[in-house]
Amino acid sequence: MGIALCDSERVGEVVQNRLAYSVAEFARLFSHHPAWVYRRLYSGQLRAIQDMGDLRIPASEAARLLQSAERYNPQPNGKGKAL
Repeated sequence: MGIALCDSERVGEVVQNRLAYSVAEFARLFSHHPAWVYRRLYSGQLRAIQDMGDLRIPASEAARLLQSAERYNPQPNGKGKAL
């Protein structure tokens, strides 16, 4: 299952400048709601560190997420209806 990607060059550039992100920052980085991040944390798809009560997601997790993403394939998969 792939993820919806935003501008990967922008994400790659930002990842190099930070060590870790808050949940809200990580969500904004991928143009998603913070609930998207929490779902991935609770399911084990993302790793986080806890610092004095705050969750932080290492920048390496953003890079790993981008590397594991699948390219969008616009070919029909037979499940949709023909127009």
